[in-house]
Amino acid sequence: MKKVKGPKKTFFTQPEPQYKVEVFQPEPIKEQPENWGNDIAELESYFAGIELPTQPVKLNKYSTIKDCSLFIESHFATVKANNGKRTFLPYLNRLQELKEVLTINSN
Repeated sequence: MKKVKGPKKTFFTQPEPQYKVEVFQPEPIKEQPENWGNDIAELESYFAGIELPTQPVKLNKYSTIKDCSLFIESHFATVKANNGKRTFLPYLNRLQELKEVLTINSN
């Protein structure tokens, strides 16, 4: 006796075609670090040519410098060691801000 096979039953349907998705991969930006050498030299020249205050100096609404010479020394060490690295730009900016405040106060 011959067995008759019935229709093949499948429990899974064919998957729908997937759309190809391309992920945008931007080219990495290869920034050349800036060189702050001119700014550093200008600030060093300025601070070497003035008498630093011995009293605390209010740099801005949020910052007061208690020891100007220590502040200047530590900030110069930081900007020289990290010249052009954007992460350390606030150190250069604070030196420039101090120069501005001292210039205004000397007038």
